[in-house]
Amino acid sequence: MKKSILTLFLIVIFCSCENQSDSATTLPTAEIINYSYKTYNTTNTPNTVINETTYKIINNKISDYTGENLQTGEMSSGTYNYANNKIDEILKYRAGGLVERLNFSYVNGRLSEYLQESINTTTQESFFNKHTFAHAIDTTYVEWRRSSDFGITFDIPVADIKIVLDSNSNRTYFEEYDYINDETTSATNSYDSNNNMISEALFKNYSNGTVLNELTNTMTYDTSENPLNLIYQETYGRENLMLLYHLESNAINNFNPKTLSPKSLDTFSSTFGSSITYEISNIELGGYITSNDFETYTNGIKLSRFKIEYLRSF
Repeated sequence: MKKSILTLFLIVIFCSCENQSDSATTLPTAEIINYSYKTYNTTNTPNTVINETTYKIINNKISDYTGENLQTGEMSSGTYNYANNKIDEILKYRAGGLVERLNFSYVNGRLSEYLQESINTTTQESFFNKHTFAHAIDTTYVEWRRSSDFGITFDIPVADIKIVLDSNSNRTYFEEYDYINDETTSATNSYDSNNNMISEALFKNYSNGTVLNELTNTMTYDTSENPLNLIYQETYGRENLMLLYHLESNAINNFNPKTLSPKSLDTFSSTFGSSITYEISNIELGGYITSNDFETYTNGIKLSRFKIEYLRSF
């Protein structure tokens, strides 16, 4: 078992390859049939699971999932649908009711539209967000708009985005103008020879032309394959992962590169803050990763923990 302790601060960041290869590297002989994502209570009853979601894997893609909040008993579930071997629709349910619908549209095999419908289970009203993608040679321009009439027209601007991908469909540059806050932010990312994200620098772009480096995150990896990345690349395609990376959780302790990098994340460090530390454990058995465990501490007190466990067929 390998453990790493690193420095990090919980902050908000602007994150969520079909040209080269839209699927992951060769899957291990022992194929993954499901994986579970567990979050833990770290206060009253430390190391007690409070949420658990299990994802079923078929043909190396996510087929569906079921989850339970073990504190409230609330159940959740979802289904993943594909068309022409590409992710087409994701349906998410809570307590038996549909709460979210995600639709993916393509032109010439590349993502052209991402539509998110959120449903209020009390009023049954739907709220819509739409990303429209226009692809140039190595740059994708994105319009993020909301609907004011329940999905008929999308006339509320949220953001205009510019994304640059390299020849391996790695996102190397991101720029977003946020209409709501009237500000521009950007990020640069670098990768090693295995397409693992090894650094991410976040900037604030001011109207007077000043660009301030707010934060730089750096990551290292061990030599073991990352099962989560294998699944995500087969499910979404690497290019889609990069084009939607800014929609990932904005908490830095979510370890967003864990879904993007082919090798298992070993350390994570940040230029901001020193009181918060992380411990990462990658557990390997018989040459295969069986779990990834992430814990967050502040001054030695555990703040959060989540764990991903993999079940394989032998």
